[in-house]
Amino acid sequence: MDSTRARPSGRWLLLPGLALPLIAWATTLPACAEPCIDDGLGQQYCPEAETEAATAGDTLAGDGDTADTTNNEAGDTEGCPLLDLILIPKTPTMVLLVDQSGSMTEDFGGDTRWNVITDVLIDPDAGIVPQFAASIRLGLTLYTSVDGNTMGGVCPMLIEVDPALDNFPTIESTLSMAAPAQDTPTGESLDVVWQKLDALDVPGRKYIVLATDGEPDTCDEPNPSNGQPEAVAAAEGAFSAGIETFIISVGDDVSDAHLQDMANAGQGVQPGDPDATFYQALDQAALVGAFEEIIAGVRSCQLDLMTPLAPEDAASCTVEVNGEPVALGDPDGWQLNNPNEVELLGGACDALQTGTSSIEMACSCDLP
Repeated sequence: MDSTRARPSGRWLLLPGLALPLIAWATTLPACAEPCIDDGLGQQYCPEAETEAATAGDTLAGDGDTADTTNNEAGDTEGCPLLDLILIPKTPTMVLLVDQSGSMTEDFGGDTRWNVITDVLIDPDAGIVPQFAASIRLGLTLYTSVDGNTMGGVCPMLIEVDPALDNFPTIESTLSMAAPAQDTPTGESLDVVWQKLDALDVPGRKYIVLATDGEPDTCDEPNPSNGQPEAVAAAEGAFSAGIETFIISVGDDVSDAHLQDMANAGQGVQPGDPDATFYQALDQAALVGAFEEIIAGVRSCQLDLMTPLAPEDAASCTVEVNGEPVALGDPDGWQLNNPNEVELLGGACDALQTGTSSIEMACSCDLP
């Protein structure tokens, strides 16, 4: 039996469409000449073909960069000019918010919950952090308290690593030197994390993955664990700032009701909408699967088009992923959801989500 339980959100993708810049080339580019274009994922993509923009005034937009492409020849519309679009994902930013409470010392398949989640995150060969450190700005926050603030202590107690690319060494050393403490002030900790993320001036979407093994308490009332309203309110606050929160239960001590409330708040679910997905991992394999599914979904397969494409013109366009053509309407190809959105399907979507990818769209038709 699969030990991960998830409530479907109505779509396979965990996240809404990630905004992607559209690049229209209007000048001759030598093959792999410098500078190449930063793909936003720690590697470079270099267009090899000479292309001509369909319209003047398009922008070259990577991670916030712009370039003048207004040197089209006036009236150059004879024979329907080639439109060549290079879609480049922006680098997402994600904080791993990990419960450091005393219950993390409990058994989890022959080892402690703490040791298992540490291994899942920072194992050099198969860990989540080394796997994605080059493609996502990853940060880490460990949270707990000792008797909340009832004895005059600091609450929440946080150990933080700021988000950055290639952050594995710092996250590894920080997590490997930490150990479980006592309480679970989830709401106060989540508030600190999302507000710092909101103030972080970087392009791309921002996310929090909360991994916890127990019901939340608060700084004012460390016992009993009555901090569910504060935790849900913090997730709602993060979403209102454009930061999505995903929740993973390490073990089965967190109620389904609270997990669902947190998932819905973190994804902005409104009354009448389908429930968002939450994760309950009962063994190490399920914990790995939960992290991988969430992080893969950050790279959405829905790609924004800044220049509208009429449905009748889509048949004259080609799409390539990593240089390989994918077909319109194919289960492993692409489709036009609306004039401003292309979606990769099946194997084409997998190629985008599991590795650094380039996506190029060429149309030999007159666009609006």
